[in-house]
Amino acid sequence: MHTQVKICGIKNLNEIEFINKMDIDYIGFVFAKSRRQIDINQATILSNTLRVDIKKVGVFVNHSIAEINSYTEQANLDIVQLHKNYTKDIIAKIKRPVWYALSIKDESCVALANEAYEYNNVIGIVTDSHVKGMEGGTGITFNWDLLKGINTNINLILAGGLNSDNIQDAIRAANPQVLDISSGVEETLNGVTMKSKDKIQQLLRKVRV
Repeated sequence: MHTQVKICGIKNLNEIEFINKMDIDYIGFVFAKSRRQIDINQATILSNTLRVDIKKVGVFVNHSIAEINSYTEQANLDIVQLHKNYTKDIIAKIKRPVWYALSIKDESCVALANEAYEYNNVIGIVTDSHVKGMEGGTGITFNWDLLKGINTNINLILAGGLNSDNIQDAIRAANPQVLDISSGVEETLNGVTMKSKDKIQQLLRKVRV
């Protein structure tokens, strides 16, 4: 099975339009406070226009169970990605499969990843860079060698500063099932940051060799 690709932080119909024509496996809607944040109404519109075989991931930080489950139903999310301080009891109440996200600071974080993968409802572990005050979306790589102690049965989603220049090194070093990319396929035009069709295509050529 080939390495899957998630493009996170989708915000508009133009992005959906060109992603629908690409070999993309997942997209991410960010509901947490971020420059990529969208509201549930936007997400629902985008969800309804997405190609049916592309899975939709909702990214949440410190949202309540009620909010998460409500958003999941409205936007027809396939997966819930949880950041920060969600206990296994809370995770068990989420109505969709969960990707549990961890910031990788040192080897102790790998032990947490192995533990979290045993939680009921968790089907994947997102590993991202540790940056103080940020919960994902850092745009910075971390030491992939730290993942050598991770359980090989884990469905590993690798995030953090991935782009077309380093994506092949990341695959060789971490052997993830899913590559989670956001800032690495963005461009800024007239002060507006958006996903770049050209950068996504360039990255896919490196992944799909």
